[in-house]
Amino acid sequence: MVELSQLYDIVVEPLRDRIVTSLLQASLDGLLRVNLRWGPSREFFISGGDGLPQGVVENQVARVRHVINLHGYETRELIEDLKSASGMEMQGGKSKLGTDSKTLLRILCHRSDSEASQFLKKQYKIPSSSS
Repeated sequence: MVELSQLYDIVVEPLRDRIVTSLLQASLDGLLRVNLRWGPSREFFISGGDGLPQGVVENQVARVRHVINLHGYETRELIEDLKSASGMEMQGGKSKLGTDSKTLLRILCHRSDSEASQFLKKQYKIPSSSS
């Protein structure tokens, strides 16, 4: 698989920007299709048998679906789960919500509420966002 940094070294600048813009557009179009029509829309990856095997698509979508579902929890629940997950990971386990502490921390960092901001500032010495 070619990474974008490798692409930058290979392709001339004007063409590179068009390629990266096309990749971004295709990625966002796919994300919109999945978000707007969750179930059957995953066909665009499967493409009537000409695309990826359905099992591969389902495994990849499951990772994203789980993170999207975590955004539906109240901040308080995420904080409680993060506290319990930190101790569980040392024993090789996951949190009650089925994820790792890094994912929970990233979700809390992107929350725009005072409870998350205060917790992060106090617990991790992370400053509040300026937005």
